[in-house]
Amino acid sequence: MQRAYWDRLNLPADGDQTNYEDYKSIDPKVGALYEWNDESQTYVNVSRSFEPPSFDESLETADDGDQLFNRLNAQKAITVEAGTRGKFGPCWWDVAIYRSWIEDELLDLTDGHGNALGTVNAPRTYHQGIEAELETELTHGLLAHDADPGKEDRLSLEQTYTFSDFHFSHDSVYGNNRIAGTPVDYYKAELRYEHPCGVYFGPNVEWNMVQYPADEANSLFADPYALLGFRVGYKSPKGFEVFFEAKNLTNKIYAATVDPVGNAQIEGTDDFNPGNGRAYYGGVSWVW
Repeated sequence: MQRAYWDRLNLPADGDQTNYEDYKSIDPKVGALYEWNDESQTYVNVSRSFEPPSFDESLETADDGDQLFNRLNAQKAITVEAGTRGKFGPCWWDVAIYRSWIEDELLDLTDGHGNALGTVNAPRTYHQGIEAELETELTHGLLAHDADPGKEDRLSLEQTYTFSDFHFSHDSVYGNNRIAGTPVDYYKAELRYEHPCGVYFGPNVEWNMVQYPADEANSLFADPYALLGFRVGYKSPKGFEVFFEAKNLTNKIYAATVDPVGNAQIEGTDDFNPGNGRAYYGGVSWVW
């Protein structure tokens, strides 16, 4: 991958910023897979990743308006992941745990005095966490009974959970602080009734379970929240689907995302992006 910038400005105060960067990498991956049976398996793998800076990250604007080329290293990581997926009885699951040791992570940081540095390479960081999905058929044949299982109705519970534990590692400014901007414990669930005629409906919830930092100094935090919704639709055997969904039924006021800064106590606190209030959506699709 290449990043090239040609400076055609007339005698910029910061000098000619023309620059060319070439990023190359080989990213091997090795793993092992064990199948318990036709429906269940366990795996482990080790991989290397490589992420060059984007063109926007490679440029910055100086106080005098000059466009400066920001010389950055590519972000590199070694990741170990282990997990299992499969089916047993009424349950389907997919669970993975991982840890990434990252070098030169691309982050928007400040120096020890709170002065903005723009996008820079954090020398050492690590990401670790859990990603889990579980679908459980609670019961079937409630209202529609048939000898053919494919023609019975069913009630199921679909759940997903992510644990994202991202930290600096002995950083000169931020120590071992949590990296800002990513929810730590996040849970989603949907209770869903499906009729063999194609009609389905049920409530759902999204739950950001704990507060998470909005700045790298860990001085400001986004609050937890829970959102309640409901979805109803119809899906035909031939691929036609229509649905209607209501979200945030309680009209909860919350911050959907944050734009992380280095130190909110110095740089300000206008980095919270509000989520939508009560909202209604509908759609039609046809797959063939």
